Amino acid sequence: KSINQMACEFFTQTLVSPAGEKVIEYLTKRNIDVDTIESFGLGFSLSDNHTLTSKLLDIGHKHEDLITAGICRRNDSGQMTEVFRGRLMIPIRIRNGDIAGFGARTLDNRQPKYLNSPQTPIFDKSRILYGIDKAYGNIQKEKTVVVVEGYMDAIRAHKHGYSNVVASMGTALTNYQVDQIKAMAENVIMALDSDAAGQQATIRNLDSSWKVFQMGASNKRNSKDIFKSNKNPIIKIASMPSGEDPDDVINRSTGEWEEIV
Repeated sequence: KSINQMACEFFTQTLVSPAGEKVIEYLTKRNIDVDTIESFGLGFSLSDNHTLTSKLLDIGHKHEDLITAGICRRNDSGQMTEVFRGRLMIPIRIRNGDIAGFGARTLDNRQPKYLNSPQTPIFDKSRILYGIDKAYGNIQKEKTVVVVEGYMDAIRAHKHGYSNVVASMGTALTNYQVDQIKAMAENVIMALDSDAAGQQATIRNLDSSWKVFQMGASNKRNSKDIFKSNKNPIIKIASMPSGEDPDDVINRSTGEWEEIV
């Protein structure tokens, strides 16, 4: 087993232990049920900064292995410290299901609200679409992908059976992510947050990663210029209600979500 797989198992066990009680309460309030918790491998990282490290060292891993995997890092004093402490843990998988890293949400007011694994030889946030392991087959079958921003948006969508949804993990889509999408889908729906910043991000996204406006301004353009592919995906923007994200909408009304998409 990989270090990340073993860490994920530790986090899932911690979630169902007494230490994870408040996290279960939080997930229950957000209408995330046990099946969804298990399906996405959600877990909880302890705050003690040593239990997970000790377990991994005890079975033969070296300190440098834990740093390379993104589970630990060295602080300014050169001491080993765990990257994730006291957070809801969300494993991030590549298409074949292997865990490349983690997203972690704080449950108090600590910043940042979401913390990702550091970049490692196996985790590069710019090259991964969250949920692709579950969505890939459905996207290929339906030829349509819905792109959301956050982990919880994607988890909510899959919980309710919308299995062609992936998340950009809170950032503008990169060229690597766009290339993956083009290879899978003929129709792309960007269902991003409704705030002004989100709308501006969508426009910048289309202009930079998708080259829609830049290349579209050329008189010599053709579909290969715009998309570097024989396919020319149709890109649509799903307009979220003011102040809401896909998680909010789907949780409130699947009918409304279907109408929006």
